[in-house]
Amino acid sequence: MTLRSPLDVRPGYRGLLRSPRRAAMVLAGGVARFPMTGAGVAIVLAVAGATGSYAVAGAASSAYVVLAALAAPVLGRLMDRLGQARVLAAAALVQTAALLTLAAVAAAAHPVAMIALCGVVGLAAPDVGAAVRSRWAFLLRDDGARRTAFLLESVVDETMFVVSPLAVSAAAAVHPSAGLVVVAAGPAFGATALAMQRATAPPPGGRSTAARRRVAVITRPGLPRLALMFLGLGAYLGSIEVLLVAYADRAERPVEAGIALAGWAAGSAGAALVLGARIAAFAPARVLMGGVAVMAAFGLLLPANHGLVWLTAVCFCAGIGASPALSAGFSLASDRAGDDGRTEGMTWMSTGMGFGTTLGALTGGLVADRVTGQEGYLLCSLFGLVALAAAAWAVVDPRSRPRRRAPRR
Repeated sequence: MTLRSPLDVRPGYRGLLRSPRRAAMVLAGGVARFPMTGAGVAIVLAVAGATGSYAVAGAASSAYVVLAALAAPVLGRLMDRLGQARVLAAAALVQTAALLTLAAVAAAAHPVAMIALCGVVGLAAPDVGAAVRSRWAFLLRDDGARRTAFLLESVVDETMFVVSPLAVSAAAAVHPSAGLVVVAAGPAFGATALAMQRATAPPPGGRSTAARRRVAVITRPGLPRLALMFLGLGAYLGSIEVLLVAYADRAERPVEAGIALAGWAAGSAGAALVLGARIAAFAPARVLMGGVAVMAAFGLLLPANHGLVWLTAVCFCAGIGASPALSAGFSLASDRAGDDGRTEGMTWMSTGMGFGTTLGALTGGLVADRVTGQEGYLLCSLFGLVALAAAAWAVVDPRSRPRRRAPRR
């Protein structure tokens, strides 16, 4: 007798969302992403508004980002072992309380207290995207339908990366701390609702699975390579974002950076929406290589900057490869992690990308300070090629290595 309860659906977005339970899962998962996509902006606006110091705001935001990246695999491991309901509910309670407390004490402008609270927010930040993808992997028997579901989650990610910062900025225009209240709606309503939806959650592994072993899931064959690829993609994206903003601000046309980044988001979401099940029909390894190749190829065109239209077009075309590459990468991670470590395995991929984004942002900032011309975009091109090389290594199935022949006597 198997613990899985797969649902037979045709590989298309409409088929995936036909069930009210699955539609509710996607909606709750989207709302629960508010901290992931908006907490950084809300923290910077609230702390800088309270202290008048962007240095303190940067320290507070860094505390959140670093601790969230470190805590996410641990929370993913707990979700595999104890079940998503218990972990999501507890994390939602702690994170909501920390965000609302931070908003309340901001008036006191106490830097140490605010940085500590931001750290608590990060420690209670589960990788909601990995949790929802793990649910899809449990629900769907068909590999094509599963990959289509992962593409759908990429669309949700891109949508929230647009909606959440806009909502936070609009609220902060009324009061600097109001953005934190908006972000708190994510765990308070989204994560809590997701925790209550037990019918779509995979069963807890308990003590009988490998999730309780001391060795982390990331050590399983093939997963370190995928994590390295996600690290490279994160560095590529982080460097592009920082350099676009820096050069546009230096030219006194900051709005151009926003337009170019919006072009990237449109290309990524558009590819997932338009191609959808057509992409899912191909093997994940082929989709991953194709998507990363598209991103790297158009990244090579960034140094030949010919103005706003050029940058926006290049970002749009590069973004077309983003959602297919990420969804295929998560699909491979899901398969290689296994049923007993799926959430943790995909969380490690998100963590790798998060650290890569930080690396790309830091190096991009250093280059922006020292290189004033468009040749600074060569850093993005370099990271794109690194990600492509890592992807080529990652798609090699570690279980397909030829056996060595015994030497003849």
